[in-house]
Amino acid sequence: MLSECRNHIPFVLSEVRVSHVFYFLAGANFMIIASHCFYVQRCRTSYLNPRAKIIKTARYVIMKLSENYPYKGVYEKCLV
Repeated sequence: MLSECRNHIPFVLSEVRVSHVFYFLAGANFMIIASHCFYVQRCRTSYLNPRAKIIKTARYVIMKLSENYPYKGVYEKCLV
C-alpha cells in the first residue's frame, strides 16, 4: 500500500493488484475524463519511467532509485 502523503492516484492500491493497475495505466492512452488524464500522466512519470528497485515489506511497497539515476532530484521534487 502506498503511503497517503505520496499517493497521487485517486484510488487505493492493494499490493496484489499494483502491477495490474500499472500495466493498465501504461497502456491507457484513451481517458475521457480530463481529471483522470492528469493522474494517469502523473502515475506514468512518477512510477513507471524511473528505473528503480521495488522493495516489498509487510506494510509498504518502496521504490529505491539507483544512485546514478540522472533525474533523481526532479523525481524527488515531484513527490513533494
